[in-house]
Amino acid sequence: MTVIIGALLAIPLMMVYALVWDRQSQSQTAQASIAQGWGGAQVLAGPVLIIPFESENVETVNENGKDRTRTVKVERFLYLSPLTHKTQTDLTPERRRKAIYESVLFRAAQTGRASFALPADLNRYGVTREVLKLDRAELRFGVSDARGLQSGAKASVNGVGLELLPGKGLNATNGSGFFGFVTWDGTGALDVAYDFAVHGSGSLSLVPRGGNTDWQVKSPWAHPSFGGNFLPATRKISDAGFTASFGIPNLALGQAIVMTDDPSAPTIADPANKSSIGIYPTETGGGAMQSQAASIHLVEPVDLYSQ
Repeated sequence: MTVIIGALLAIPLMMVYALVWDRQSQSQTAQASIAQGWGGAQVLAGPVLIIPFESENVETVNENGKDRTRTVKVERFLYLSPLTHKTQTDLTPERRRKAIYESVLFRAAQTGRASFALPADLNRYGVTREVLKLDRAELRFGVSDARGLQSGAKASVNGVGLELLPGKGLNATNGSGFFGFVTWDGTGALDVAYDFAVHGSGSLSLVPRGGNTDWQVKSPWAHPSFGGNFLPATRKISDAGFTASFGIPNLALGQAIVMTDDPSAPTIADPANKSSIGIYPTETGGGAMQSQAASIHLVEPVDLYSQ
C-alpha cells in the first residue's frame, strides 16, 4: 500500500516538473530570440598586432622514383601582443521582456590603451626583422558576436587615427571582430588607444594577451558572478552596483609576447545552468594552445522558476 501511494503521489509531482521544464525551455528560446537582434554572450580579445613574414620550409618530393629535397618559401604570421594593456568597461544592463519571459541585456562601453614594441631578441623566437613585412601589419580586435558592435568605434596609433574595417578578428573569437592597417617601421614603441561599444547578453569576457593586463569594470547591476580562468583582484558589490579590478601578469597568463600561432577560443561556463556558453574552442583554430579568459555574468539571483 505504501508503494502504491508513493507511486500515485509521484504522478502530480512529475506533471509539475514537466510543466516547469517546458516553461524553462520556452524561456531559453525567448531569451535567444531577444539576443538574436541584440547580441549574445560577448568575448573580447586584443588588440594584437599581426605582421606577415616569409619562412623557408624544406620538403621532400618524389620525382621519377627518386626522393629530392627542395626549399620553398611560405608566408606565416607573427602575433605581437602588447607589453601593457589597460582597459576599462562601463557595463550598462537593460531588462527586456518577451511575453512573460525576461532577459538581461547589456551595453559595454570599452576604452583602453596598449603599447607594443618588437623585442630586442626577436631572433630567439625564430624570426628576424629582415623577413617581417611591416608594410602589411594589421592591428586586430576580437569580438565574438560582431552583430553587437555599435557605430562610433575608433582607434589611433601614436596619435594618428586608424581606419577600422570589418572582419579579420582573432582565433580567441573564432575570427570575428575588426581590424586596421598600421604604418610602422618596427622601431620605437607603438602606442594604441581605442574606444568602442558592444551590445550583448548574459556575460562579458575578456581574453588577456601578452604582458600585463589591467581590466577595470563598473556597472549598476547588483548581482554579478565572476568566473573564467581569472578572478578580480579587488571587487565591491552593493545594491548600487559593482566595481571589479583584474590584474593579469604575463607569468600568470603563460603566453609569450611574440608567437607564431594564435591561441584558439576559450571555453566559458555558465554558472546558471552549469553548461558552456559563448564560443567554443575549435580544432582548426590555428593555435597550439587554448586562450584563457576572465568572465563576468549578469545573473538573476531568484527568477520565476526558482520561486
